[in-house]
Amino acid sequence: MSTTFPPYVERQLKLLATRTTLYRSIDLGINKFAHPDGTGGRAHEVCMVFRRPGGDVLTFRKTFYPPGVYRLPTGGILPGEGIVDALTREAKEETGLSGDPHRLLAVVGYRAGEAGQHPSTYTFAFLLDDVRAAPVAVDPQEQVEDFQWVDVDQLPRMADVLARLGTTWSPDLEGTWDDWGRFRAAIHTVIWEALQER
Repeated sequence: MSTTFPPYVERQLKLLATRTTLYRSIDLGINKFAHPDGTGGRAHEVCMVFRRPGGDVLTFRKTFYPPGVYRLPTGGILPGEGIVDALTREAKEETGLSGDPHRLLAVVGYRAGEAGQHPSTYTFAFLLDDVRAAPVAVDPQEQVEDFQWVDVDQLPRMADVLARLGTTWSPDLEGTWDDWGRFRAAIHTVIWEALQER
């Protein structure tokens, strides 16, 4: 994958990445959530893959999601913020759990069709292993409604559900569910691949 990270991100990745880190570049076409245009969209984010000793991973839903929709927790990286700093902060805000990373599972870049040769947005997905505590919604502004532990093999099905949410406009998203769902679906497929026995 061609990378165009800012230098401070490149330095962090050299320390965090391992030979088992997956790199994927995904074409989502024109998608507001994958290609922020300066109107408040996040430039980069972390994905938190909390895993219990039995192998299940944590998913959650927010109050305004369509019925039955759960996903892996993610959170935006603030301008100039370190990747691991963002992971620690977002883990606490969204789940109340420790953000101590076990390993960098994947880096996913999102392109906008043929014109977008270089990704404009990245998701950095971390495995946070051996979780024994129960998650709690700490920050009410996050609007977390429920948590659910799922078998890793359910992630492709969750990705399929997210990718087919339809074109309804959501005032909470300030966008359509189909763009948001396709953006969110991608990381679930990559994480499923990263967690397979290799």
